[in-house]
Amino acid sequence: MMQKSGKFSTTILNCPSNTTSIQKAAELVKNQNQSAIFVMDNEDVLGIVSSRDINNRMAAQQIEGKERITKVMSAPVYSISEKASIQEAVRIFKKTGFFAPFN
Repeated sequence: MMQKSGKFSTTILNCPSNTTSIQKAAELVKNQNQSAIFVMDNEDVLGIVSSRDINNRMAAQQIEGKERITKVMSAPVYSISEKASIQEAVRIFKKTGFFAPFN
């Protein structure tokens, strides 16, 4: 029997790409007890940033917290239907090398 992927996170944290600094996004992620934040352009998802992305990329690239969140985001974002099987989700994650922002 195939297990459905369903909904893993009920809170979808997001921020606008053109006005959000890395520091502000980091504060939102921490204060909302989330592992990642989606970077938006109106209704379109441009990318995703995890707390790990923020820490690693800021240090490696010597980026300041006042810079825009787009400097440290991962893109593109892949998604699947909540009706997809766990096996399908794992296949996509392995193929793309992306992680799932589960809480």
